[in-house]
Amino acid sequence: MNASHRVAGWAVLLGIGLATLALGANRPPAWIALTGLCLGVASLLWLAGRQTALPPRGAALAFAAVVLWCVLQTLPVFPPPISHPLWTLVERSPAPISADPLAGLLGAVRLMGYGLAFWIIWQAAADRAWRRAAVSAMALALAALSAFGLWAWIRGSNPILTTGASDVVTATFLNRNAFATAAGIGVVANLTLFRLSQARRSKMMYAGALTTCVAALAFSESRGGVLATVIAVAGVLAVLGHWRWAVTGALAVAAALAALSPGLIDRTTGLGIDSARIEIYLHILTALGERPILGHGLGGFEASFSHHIPAELAFGEWRKAHNTYLETVYELGLPAAFLFLAAMGACLIPAIKAMNPKEPAAVAALGATVLFGTHGLFDFSVQVPANAYLFLTCLALGVGASRQSADKSTLETYSLRGVPHSDRNKA
Repeated sequence: MNASHRVAGWAVLLGIGLATLALGANRPPAWIALTGLCLGVASLLWLAGRQTALPPRGAALAFAAVVLWCVLQTLPVFPPPISHPLWTLVERSPAPISADPLAGLLGAVRLMGYGLAFWIIWQAAADRAWRRAAVSAMALALAALSAFGLWAWIRGSNPILTTGASDVVTATFLNRNAFATAAGIGVVANLTLFRLSQARRSKMMYAGALTTCVAALAFSESRGGVLATVIAVAGVLAVLGHWRWAVTGALAVAAALAALSPGLIDRTTGLGIDSARIEIYLHILTALGERPILGHGLGGFEASFSHHIPAELAFGEWRKAHNTYLETVYELGLPAAFLFLAAMGACLIPAIKAMNPKEPAAVAALGATVLFGTHGLFDFSVQVPANAYLFLTCLALGVGASRQSADKSTLETYSLRGVPHSDRNKA
């Protein structure tokens, strides 16, 4: 892999880091700028005609189909009952499938940015030295973010959020759960590097970074983030060693988190909101049954679900489903949601099969997948753009680690202009 791909990878990683400082890239200007950066970098690679490998065809086609469907949902060309029932209230026909077409278009743009970032980092990750440097940079950057969060929490004011004293650590994110996801990735990445590093100085550096991330995670008091991180730590230690290490390590992390933050224990024992979420999940399933194939449109949850909320649950804020899987199926419909998950599986499964326990990128990718997959069961923090980019960075690095063996047997090297280099040489 040539230098241009490595430079492109660093440019995207730097953009993700800067966007994370902007409220977790949770506002349109931040993630639109990041999408523009990814599009610009990809376009420069295309115009330069740089040698590259095509992504897994099945994953690319499935992902492209999902993005196309999200755009199709927003087009005002469908008659009832294909169009969303909400449009009958304003007597509009034809109308979109989506209950919120603008949110759907913005969501499609976000998905495009995610796909481009994955592809660019995946290209650069074929270089072993770059891949390891990228994992280290991400781990230490998340430790620095955690350190900033702890500093702002102790100080009693956050200069980025421009807020006063907070009871919990959120760093540059708008809520505890979104930050806990990022801190959990920091725990996983630094733990992986600590276990695999040989030099004593490196071990000490990653141990300090790991401790910082664990402390910040504890004082975020995010129940979901802590649970997901503990399970991810068990998975990482299981890959790196023996199941005994996995159980012992997970229990040690859980004990440290509990000891650091009594408030976390208090929140864990107060389960009133959890019972409300279970009831909401049942209502979401009911609403899903109304449009199981077409869905309510990407980003259309808030607009379409509000009238399904019973009065006794109106005390909560249900702008999101608090379950990424349910919300994805609710908005996209079953076929598109299945394609979306299939696209991720098509990338992840080969990487797991070819996993090298001594490869930090592969182990960190597995831990990140476990963390995000678990946290998505009871929260929406994995949908925050910065966290989505972090996960896709881990996934791209892990999949890139498996490409070295796959390239020899299954992948053919192409130029971005579409002509195999082997054929070009023959010509």
